Amino acid sequence: MVDHLTRNAMSPGQHSNALGRLSAALEPSLRRFFQRRVRNSAEIDDLVQEVFLRLVVRGDVDELEHAGGYVFETAASVLADRGRRRAVRHSDAHVPFDPDNCVATTASAEQVLDAREALNRAALALLELPERTRAVFIMRRMEGLRYQAPVVGGLSGSEGAADFATERGQRLTLPLPDGSEVTLNTDSAIDVDFDDERRIVRLLRGQGYFTVTADARRPFIVEAADRVITALGTEFDVRLDPGAVHVLLVTGRVRVGREEGVVQAGSTLEPAIELHPGERLSMTLGMPPRIEHTDADRAASWRQGVIEFQNEPLYRAVAEFNRYATEPLTIGDPRVARLRISGAFRAGDPERFGRVVTELLPVRIVHGQAGRQLVWADQARAPR
Repeated sequence: MVDHLTRNAMSPGQHSNALGRLSAALEPSLRRFFQRRVRNSAEIDDLVQEVFLRLVVRGDVDELEHAGGYVFETAASVLADRGRRRAVRHSDAHVPFDPDNCVATTASAEQVLDAREALNRAALALLELPERTRAVFIMRRMEGLRYQAPVVGGLSGSEGAADFATERGQRLTLPLPDGSEVTLNTDSAIDVDFDDERRIVRLLRGQGYFTVTADARRPFIVEAADRVITALGTEFDVRLDPGAVHVLLVTGRVRVGREEGVVQAGSTLEPAIELHPGERLSMTLGMPPRIEHTDADRAASWRQGVIEFQNEPLYRAVAEFNRYATEPLTIGDPRVARLRISGAFRAGDPERFGRVVTELLPVRIVHGQAGRQLVWADQARAPR
């Protein structure tokens, strides 16, 4: 379809063959990009066509240094325009039609020219922005995100300003300017820093799932605290806890090391660790790195809004759900904390999780000055 579009929409010229090859190479990725956001296949066809029509109008996309990134920035802009059109139609649907006050107006030729010139100036100004600034502007425009205040971290993150962040209980999927994608979990924040040599995402807090588009010329790097995760065409999960960094590899290959020049006092420089799919690397302050094999799909199920436990100590399950809750659940009795729980639970409903726990285990929830707390349901039968 794209080759047909390119041949018919583009006038003959020196860029047509290159743009045609670019279109054919990126069409599958563009379709996947839109399929994650649009369900109607016919509408996806229209969106793909609109992207390449805009590239045809520009004409010199094949000469850009990072043409693929520009294509996906254009796709994000097309989605933004689609959202605005839908919003306008929705707004108009609620305005009663009054034929007596309906006046048809036609813009003059001068007004049309003025509007076109204004649009051209805006487009040129956008193209003159640095790649990262332009990408962040377009992503915010599409997702409707607001700028976050600077996030300062200690053991749980690095200092910097968050380009994108989620609140407690929120999840968010974002396209990156190179065609990669990141899904942020609850209470998470990232700083995006792409240039001509490297693609860097700094995880300032929380958790992110990264689906990386391969680019041998520009490594994709996630920085979390003092750790550096380098990926090539892969999917992986990075989680930042107080004093700890966890990396889960789902597919592909990643290498995990320290930032250059960062070495713990009294220790030698650690060699980089390369993970295989299904491995989870945990790096805790003051402890040697630990690798464990895990069910990657289950561990990453939070992206679908599900948290799964398999014979997990109750204190760990409660701590996990407290990441999503505005009112945390506490355990005051170590005997309750050692109970085990298994099951799949909705991440966005910590209240329901608490109710289910009281049905599965011999505990109950009491409300006091310390908030909600799990205690034994029958103290007389509690183990000693």
